[in-house]
Amino acid sequence: MNISRVTPESLDQVWAAVRPQILAALRRGAGQHMTEDYYYRQVSAELMVMWVGHEGDEVIAAGILSVQHYPKHSALFVELLAGKNLDSWIEQVEPLLKEFKHKVGATTIEALCRPGLSKKLTRWKPKAILMEL
Repeated sequence: MNISRVTPESLDQVWAAVRPQILAALRRGAGQHMTEDYYYRQVSAELMVMWVGHEGDEVIAAGILSVQHYPKHSALFVELLAGKNLDSWIEQVEPLLKEFKHKVGATTIEALCRPGLSKKLTRWKPKAILMEL
């Protein structure tokens, strides 16, 4: 799998190709708080970054990233992961996340994810537990 950063100029075409996976990810996770339109606008305005994984012309995965600034540090935040066969590409993505973390000056990488995804992030450690009533 090749991984590329999506430019604002190619966003419409790439978004159309990966939209089914994004919608599925929103149904399973971040969709409780975020919308497709919100992420699209953020990436389009370059307030968030979108990466895609592709094999040839087929887009098989997407990730949307932001930088969160806290009083003591900043974090590269994985907003959304979408795609097929996460197990086959997550190991390839983690080194890229670490490299990008350094590029943007973040001190850590964070992700808010559902329990099923957290089990697949075997090198990640739990930082907090989000509760809801």
